[in-house]
Amino acid sequence: MAPSKNKKSFSCHAFTLIEVVVVVSTLAVALPIVTLILFAILRQQLAVTRMSEVKKQGDQAITFIQTMLEQEVRAMYAADGSQLCENASGSIATVDYFMDADGNKIHLILDQNNLSVRRELVSGADSNDMLTDNAKVFVEPVSVGIPLAQCVRSRSFARPIIGVQFSIVPAGTMSNDEREGLRMHFFTKIAINTL
Repeated sequence: MAPSKNKKSFSCHAFTLIEVVVVVSTLAVALPIVTLILFAILRQQLAVTRMSEVKKQGDQAITFIQTMLEQEVRAMYAADGSQLCENASGSIATVDYFMDADGNKIHLILDQNNLSVRRELVSGADSNDMLTDNAKVFVEPVSVGIPLAQCVRSRSFARPIIGVQFSIVPAGTMSNDEREGLRMHFFTKIAINTL
């Protein structure tokens, strides 16, 4: 009898044990490296996002303060109620509050890591403008013992100069080194009209 042409030949296409072991060991080595790279990229992205928020809120706060000082403030006072920088002494004085042309008191307040402006109006009403969002950033003094606002008047014919300075760091859980690396200092000097 002649061989039948309908007979199917059986051939097996499979990986050998060595090929499977090589692929699994390559994945075992590569997967942790890829995971570390992705983790580092995500950490850098988070740092960039936090820094962007710090800069945005700091710029908004300093712009608001500059505009307020230029347009509204006419006098500066110490905590005891004595007027500051009225005469040319050349010495730097710590400002407790400002006064506008209508006699309203304006306070720059750094409280619970938040920066705000409180106005005590002559009419008896008060208003409070929050300049930063402490859910996202913390506002701190530049250094221990350095006040938020100071003024100086170097000559009797010169306008008083107010300096305002503070630091902003991102809120949230991070190490002190990370927080210090993302700290930004904000400072402005404004010559005000006292007339």
